[in-house]
Amino acid sequence: MADAETWDLLDEQGSPTGEVHRRSDPGWPLGRFHLMVATCVVRSDGLVLLTRRAATKTFPFAWEIPGGSVLAGETGAQAAVREVREETGLVIDGEALTRVGRGPLPTAFLDVYVAAVPGRPRLVLDPAEVDGAAWVS
Repeated sequence: MADAETWDLLDEQGSPTGEVHRRSDPGWPLGRFHLMVATCVVRSDGLVLLTRRAATKTFPFAWEIPGGSVLAGETGAQAAVREVREETGLVIDGEALTRVGRGPLPTAFLDVYVAAVPGRPRLVLDPAEVDGAAWVS
């Protein structure tokens, strides 16, 4: 399914160009970027959620915060909510998200969000995406 992803393209300043690119298509357009998100999920006791990438993903078994690519037509906040839900089963209210920064990557911009969640939520991991999770200080 990941190969069917279509991304809105951005220019060097991070502004939408009106163009799209399908992930599986060759020939990345020069001077174009797509948007990615990562979300730091923080429990009410201050612990932060880390997930470990599945064996079949690039960078297998690497620990990270939940995230991924923004699909065409989505906002960064919508993608952050979707990615957290897909990977961990957590349903985050988009209003609870705070974007804390944007960083450049070779062909993408990475928007980083923080989301507070109450209590000690139960995780339901998607084994195609992640093979482990931990709440860490």
